[in-house]
Amino acid sequence: MPRSKAYREHWKNKLRSAKTSEQTAEYIKKHNRCTEMLKNLRFQKLVAGTLVSDEAKIKRLLKSEQNIQCGNDPYEWANGYRMRDAKADKTLSG
Repeated sequence: MPRSKAYREHWKNKLRSAKTSEQTAEYIKKHNRCTEMLKNLRFQKLVAGTLVSDEAKIKRLLKSEQNIQCGNDPYEWANGYRMRDAKADKTLSG
């Protein structure tokens, strides 16, 4: 990112010394392109930092999802009965 900042600064300085309107337009275009690139890099840095800080939570959620897909849902069983079966018993008896 430091190189990108320096590159953007370079075009900003060139803009100050532009002699023609074509040069001004070109320098503004290049400066804006650098700004967009920096914006994307900063967003990627933010996402990467979030992923690193939430790594344990993500692992826990993935493991839980894998357990559910394998039929090992810890919330499916209650007091030795399947919760689905208990709901079905209530509707049949009630």
